[in-house]
Amino acid sequence: MSQPLLEQQAGSGEKTVSRRRKLRVGAMVVILMAELILFLWFLHRDPLTAYQLGLIHQQAAPSPPAINYSAVLKHDPPLGMIMPDSGIGKVVRETAPPSKIGYLVGYVGACAGCLHVDLKAWQREAKQHHVSMILFTTADHATAQNFRKSMGLKVPIISDLHSKLTKQLNAVWPGRSYLFSPNWHLLWLDKSPVPMDDPFNHKLLHRLVSYEGRTAGR
Repeated sequence: MSQPLLEQQAGSGEKTVSRRRKLRVGAMVVILMAELILFLWFLHRDPLTAYQLGLIHQQAAPSPPAINYSAVLKHDPPLGMIMPDSGIGKVVRETAPPSKIGYLVGYVGACAGCLHVDLKAWQREAKQHHVSMILFTTADHATAQNFRKSMGLKVPIISDLHSKLTKQLNAVWPGRSYLFSPNWHLLWLDKSPVPMDDPFNHKLLHRLVSYEGRTAGR
């Protein structure tokens, strides 16, 4: 076989291999795009997965600048403050299940991914201590209810769209909690620099809940 013919056959073989390689790459791209579309479709239908991915993103994000907590806490409401009986305060009063022990009010921020506390544990502890628990958020009503459902919570959550309650309680970080008496006087508020994993582990809150429980039984 002559040299030119061999070279022609070799060139033809290389072109065939190249075409097959391109076809395989194209097929892989189509498959990957289809998988991505399916993933996004399932993500839209599964709020819990979306929340978990948001939480991972928040954990991987750079830490925010340090906050001067001493200056921030100067704006805290005084103990004995009464939950307003109008506006958003009235909504809180009317939405929280009645309790003879007290009310735990928790701020969950504007997005689920910003929160790094176990709200289901709070819910269990509140039930064990016969404390009524209610959450508030600056997100809209639909987002709040979707968050509540995705977290498997039974406690009510209200939307503070205009941040009125957020400002009144100086809720400067998601996960901050407050204990109100049965007649809605502020008894305790979280002053730790980071949200508490379980407010009921705080000695003062535990004593207050126990005291209210004793007096309620008289």
